[in-house]
Amino acid sequence: MALYGLDNATYFGGLGASREVFVILLVEPVLLLSLAVLGFSTGARDIGSMHALIMGKYFTSAFLIQMILFGVILRYIILAENKRYPFDNPTTHLELTMIHEAMLLGTS
Repeated sequence: MALYGLDNATYFGGLGASREVFVILLVEPVLLLSLAVLGFSTGARDIGSMHALIMGKYFTSAFLIQMILFGVILRYIILAENKRYPFDNPTTHLELTMIHEAMLLGTS
């Protein structure tokens, strides 16, 4: 999609494509790092085992704080990946707040 936004050679397409790639570059390492921390704290290597160990684990206060922080991080990762409000506002007419729609503006 980002290459399609750059291909039409408009300002909106380039702006949206650069923002799309920037958000992806910010979100993916955070997701991988948070899953790695979750794996190290549970001692598991796959997500199914992590889930089973979390559900059967005795909840200490440090582990509970870790899970709350992981939930907050995961919430913002989901919002960024799905282009929702704090990261993208497709209902606005301002191109400064659009990521996904800015790539599509120059194509019509």
